Amino acid sequence: MTFTIWSKRIIAAAAAISGFITAGTSLSAQNHEEANYDEALIPPYELPELLVTDDGERITDTETWENVRRKELLDLFADEIYGRLPETDIHAEYNILEENGEALGGKAVRKQIEMVFSHGDISRKALMLIYFPASGTPAPVFLHFNFQGNQTVSADPGIILSQYSKRPRGNQINRWPVEKIIDAGYALATIHYFDFFPDRESRFTESIMPLFGYRAPADVPDNGGMAISAWAWGYSRAMDYLETDSDIDASRVAVAGHSRLGKAALWAGAADSRFAMVISNDSGCGGAALSMRRIGETVNEITKVFPHWFCRNFLKYRWNEDSLPVDQHGLLALAAPRPLYVASAEEDRWADPRGEFLSAWHASEVYRLYGYDGIPSDEMPQVNSPVMERVGYHIRTGIHDVTDYDWDCFIRFADKWLKPGCGVTAFPVNYMREKPDFTAELGNQALMGTPVRITDRVGYWKKIISPDPYSAWCVDMGIREMTEKELSEYIAAEKIICTADYSTVWSEPARSVRKGKAASVPHKICDIVAGDLIPCSGNKVKGCYEVHLVTGETGYVPAGDAEIFSKWVSECDPSADNIIATAMDYLGVPYFWGGTSIKGVDCSGLTRMVWFMNGVLLPRNADGQSAIGKPVEVNADTRRFPAGSPEDSAADGAFRQEMLRRISNLQPGDLIFFGTPAHSAASVSCSPSETGTGEVSVKEKITHVGIYLGDGRFIHASKLVRINSLIPGDPDFYELSRKMIKARRLTGCGTEEGVVRIADSPAYFPQD
Repeated sequence: MTFTIWSKRIIAAAAAISGFITAGTSLSAQNHEEANYDEALIPPYELPELLVTDDGERITDTETWENVRRKELLDLFADEIYGRLPETDIHAEYNILEENGEALGGKAVRKQIEMVFSHGDISRKALMLIYFPASGTPAPVFLHFNFQGNQTVSADPGIILSQYSKRPRGNQINRWPVEKIIDAGYALATIHYFDFFPDRESRFTESIMPLFGYRAPADVPDNGGMAISAWAWGYSRAMDYLETDSDIDASRVAVAGHSRLGKAALWAGAADSRFAMVISNDSGCGGAALSMRRIGETVNEITKVFPHWFCRNFLKYRWNEDSLPVDQHGLLALAAPRPLYVASAEEDRWADPRGEFLSAWHASEVYRLYGYDGIPSDEMPQVNSPVMERVGYHIRTGIHDVTDYDWDCFIRFADKWLKPGCGVTAFPVNYMREKPDFTAELGNQALMGTPVRITDRVGYWKKIISPDPYSAWCVDMGIREMTEKELSEYIAAEKIICTADYSTVWSEPARSVRKGKAASVPHKICDIVAGDLIPCSGNKVKGCYEVHLVTGETGYVPAGDAEIFSKWVSECDPSADNIIATAMDYLGVPYFWGGTSIKGVDCSGLTRMVWFMNGVLLPRNADGQSAIGKPVEVNADTRRFPAGSPEDSAADGAFRQEMLRRISNLQPGDLIFFGTPAHSAASVSCSPSETGTGEVSVKEKITHVGIYLGDGRFIHASKLVRINSLIPGDPDFYELSRKMIKARRLTGCGTEEGVVRIADSPAYFPQD
C-alpha cells in the first residue's frame, strides 16, 4: 500500500525544529574530567524572560504568548541554535512493506513502512517500525527514534534490517520494553536516526540534506539546520504518515527521545504542534539543560565534539553563554500547553540533571498562563519520586541510559494526559462549566452517579464528557476518578435511582429526622435529587436502602424515594401519557441556563430530564434532540401565527380552529422546536475587485424546545417551567410561537431513529 504526500509545509515545521551518547559509540564525550560539576562554581547568570516580548511588553494572556512571544522564541532557536531548513517542495511517499497481526504472541500488530523522500533526481529512504495493540482500536503512540537500527529494539525475527545498521537483533532490547508499551495500550513507532542524518559530518551527503540543495556542509548558511534539525524533520515526516494510518490515533502522539534524540524530540515538539506530548530523556546541553549554568557539557564542548548537530551561529556562544538570547527553558516552554516530561539520571552529571530540572521549572510559568500546574518549586524532587503535573519531571538512580523505570514514568504520564481518564460524578448535581473557572458560563449539569470520561485537567478542574454527550469542566471534588476496571465494575453494580424530586442520604436508617444530640441520631450525609444514582446492596434496612457513595461513605435512603435502578429501567414506559405526567412534575421549576436537574432547567434540560426519568437518554442540546425520532409534518410557516393579529379575529372560533388544523399532525408528547429554518439569503461581495449580490445558504438554527400537550398547548422552560399556547388570542399565548419550525415524535422510536434507551447505553449498563 502506498501513500503520497506533497509537503511544502514540511520545512516550515522543521525550520522552526535535539542526544547525547549511546552505549558503545565512538562519539562519547562524557570523559572530560575537566568539566565543572560544582554548583558553587557556577558564575552568576540571568535567564532571558519568557513572558516579556522583544518590545518589552509583559505577557499576561495566552493570545499574546501564542501570537507574539512564542513566534519570537521559535525564530531565535531556529536562527541561533538549531538552524532552519529551506522551504523546499519534498515529495513524500509511504509504502507499507509488511504487516503482521501475530506479533508478540498475537497481542500486537507489527507494521513496517518505507518512507521515500525525493526532490528532483535526489531521493532518500527511511524505514519505520510500528507495533500497536491488536485491539482494533486506534492507539496512542510513542514516537521514539532509535540509535542502532530497528532490529535492535527487539529480537523479533520479522523486523526488516535498517539500511545503515549491521547491529544484531535485540542488541538494545533493554531500552525498549515493547510488550510493556503494548500492554499499557500504546503503540511504539521507531526509526533508525541515521536514516535522516548518519551521525558524522563526513557522511553529510548520505543524509537528507541534499534534498534541500546542500551538497556539502559548506553549502549550509550560518543559520541553516544540520543534524538535529534533520532528525526533528524526520520526526515530523513520521507524523505525516501516522496521520494517514487508521490503526493509529494521530491526535495522541508523544514525540520522545533519549540523549541527542531528546534534543531532536524537544525541537520537533516545539516546531510541530501536532505532537500531543513531548518527552526528553537525559537530553542535556542543547536539550533540556540550561546552557548558562555551564555545568557538565557546555556549549564550547558540545560544538567542538559535535559541530554537525547545530547551526554555525551557535558557535559564537562558546564561552559566551551570557550572550544567548534564549536558554533551554524557552525551548521547553514552546511545548505549552501540551504535556511535557523531562527525565534525568542521578549519575548523568554530564547532562546536568539540576539544569534540566530548573529548565522545566522555569518553563512552568508559561503553563501557568494556561491555568495548568507545572513544576511546583525550584527544589528538586527526591530521586525516583516523579512529578506528574502538566510539566512532569523525574530523576532516577543510575547512569545515562533509557531504563524500565523511565518507561514506567512515561507511560504513567501519558496515561494521565493522553488517555481519557474515567470516573463517576460525586455531587448530587455537578456543575459543568465551559472553562475551568467558577465565573465561566454553565454548560450542563451531570447528576450523581453519572459515568464520565476525563479528557483534560487544569488545577483542581477536570474536563469531562457526560453520556449526553456534553464536554465541559467540573471541579475535581465532584468526580471520583476510577480505572477502567473500576468503572466497569461500577457500571455492572446494582444501584438505586432517586425517583423523588428531593431526598436525603442519612448516616443511619431513618424514616424521618429525629431531633436530638445523641450519637445515634442520624445525620445528613448529602441531599440527592431525581435521577441520581448510588450503588447499593439491594437490601432494605428499616425501610431504607443501604447505599455506598462513590466517595466512600455508607448511608441510607428512604425506600419510598428510590427504586432499584435495573428494575426501574426494565419497567420504564416512555409513552406519551408518562412523558406528559413527568413533565408536569417540573412545573414551576426555575429556568436555569445549563440546568438539567430539578434544581433548575433550561429548555433542552427539561426535555432531557423528562425522557431520562422515563428511561430514555436524549442528546443534551435542542439541536441534537431535533435530529432524532420521526419528523412530524406541521405547517411550519412563520406567517402561520401572524404577529399583531386583530383581537377580534384572534378570538374568533373559526380562526382558532384554523390554527389547530395547521398543527393537527402533532400528538401529545411530541417535541416542538423553535428557531430559524434553513433558507437562502442575499449576500453582498466585499471584495475590492468584485462587487455585487448573490445568495448564500443559511443553516437551520434551533433556539428553543418544548413538549406538546394537545389542544395547541405545550410545556417548556422559559423563565420557569410553564404551560403556554401556540394559538394567538389565547390568554397564555407564547409570544415566540410563530418561530416554531419543526417537530419530532420519539414515542415508539428506537436506535434506528437515534432514540437510545438507558438500558442500551454502555454508560449505564454492561452491553453484550
